Amino acid sequence: MQKKIKISLFIILTLFICNANQVEGKNLNGILDDMIEKKCEYVTPGDTIPAQQTSVLCDVFDDGAHQCWMQVGGGQASSSSNKEKILNWNQGVIGVPKFEYAGKCPMYLVATIDVAIGGYSIWGFNNITDAEKWRIDRQQYNTTVTLSLIKENIINEKPEEDGAEEEINKCVVFGQNTDKILKWVINFIYIAVPVIIIIMSIIEFAGIALSGDEKNFKAVGTKLIKRLIIGAVIIFLPILIIFLVDLSGVLIPYGIEPNQIFCSLF
Repeated sequence: MQKKIKISLFIILTLFICNANQVEGKNLNGILDDMIEKKCEYVTPGDTIPAQQTSVLCDVFDDGAHQCWMQVGGGQASSSSNKEKILNWNQGVIGVPKFEYAGKCPMYLVATIDVAIGGYSIWGFNNITDAEKWRIDRQQYNTTVTLSLIKENIINEKPEEDGAEEEINKCVVFGQNTDKILKWVINFIYIAVPVIIIIMSIIEFAGIALSGDEKNFKAVGTKLIKRLIIGAVIIFLPILIIFLVDLSGVLIPYGIEPNQIFCSLF
């Protein structure tokens, strides 16, 4: 009996870790192309000497994060160029104003170039005055250039549909984050319960087959039926309770409309 409990706990823990990793994987996949909101392209003025001609390509993701690539000495920046970050992007840096991302790319970048050691750094600005001031201040340390935004491509434009936000809010019962957690727990139970029943039954039937004691087949079959009934109750009882509560209308005085819980959790 203790062995079966340990196996069940191991299965639950394994499923939990796999499911958690899948959720975490979705957050990490924010760097994938389908999560890019904007592409921003920058170049130095046409009269910049060839060795200092610089271009920068930045991807801005839908969560406000970013990634840039910098090409020095001519040519167009691409994902194979030097990977850089805008150092004052949504954070304070001593001596330079913070660039607050609000859905638009910085109008100007100041790039510090140290070709001798291959070191680069980038700062973002919304006006040329701040950009030029910072460029001149940094000139005593390294070669610095100012780049202007030449193209801002919207990759994944989010259409604003009338009433779309209202429809989403109609499905929220306990708060968006709480609803997501509860929905995740329900989905986890729907996966874990059948898997545990199947694996425990396989272990018992395999044990009987290996031992050659066929007398216990009936007892194991009875256990399987009981497990299936318990599993069905675990899965369908919450749905039945919510259905009856919705049907009764007892939650309407609290601002929860019929089918709202189903909408938020299933």
